[in-house]
Formats: sequence, structure tokens, C-alpha cells
Amino acid sequence: MSMALDLIDTGGKSDHDGAEDLGHTTEIHLGVRKIFLDQHGKIHPYIGGGLAFMYAEQEYEIENIKTKEDDSTVGAWIGVGTYYTVHSKCVIGLDVRYSRGEVSLFDQDRDAGGLHAYITAGIQF
Repeated sequence: MSMALDLIDTGGKSDHDGAEDLGHTTEIHLGVRKIFLDQHGKIHPYIGGGLAFMYAEQEYEIENIKTKEDDSTVGAWIGVGTYYTVHSKCVIGLDVRYSRGEVSLFDQDRDAGGLHAYITAGIQF
């Protein structure tokens, strides 16, 4: 079993009838991972899960007037992946996870999180 501490940051922009909509989320995932070690192999699959500390903000700009609102929540995450051992202390990997939480922006409840896929690199202790 190992501790998991991950930082996820996403954002995007879209236009709606002349209004610019900017969205941004940041998630800190804290939890545990069970790594299935093979002493003779270099590929090590894992599963994990834990708490997701989520922050979301949304900004509208209409005719050069900006309105911004933010919210935060605590949700959950679950994920699977695999590490490939490059060196005894260095790994690269693939990770797929789902996080879930709910925030309120501009008087609307919105889902925070979602499905994430990553390429990772790390140092093992």
C-alpha cells in the first residue's frame, strides 16, 4: 500500500452568443494505492482511491464586463493505472481515474471532477 497525493489542474474557454465563458478546476487527490508488484517484472498495475479536494471557478465576459464566481468542495476519487520501472527509483505510468464532487456557481449546482487520463512520472522511495 502506498500514499497518493496528486494535483490536477484543468481549464477551458467557450463562446456563447457573444459572451466568453472561462472555466477552471483544481483538484488535490489524497488517498492510497495498492500496487501489485512483480519482483521480476517492470510493469506494476495499481488501484487507488481517496478524498478529492476540489476548487472550481467560472468567469463570464459580456461586452468587456467580467463576472467571476468560485466554490470548493470535498469529493472522492477512484482510479486504476500501471507503472513502468525505468530505474530502481524512477517510474513512468498511465493513470485513469474518476472524481466526483458538487459545487455551486452562479446559483446552479454543478458536477465537479469527471473522468481523467494521465501520463505520469515519479520517484519511488
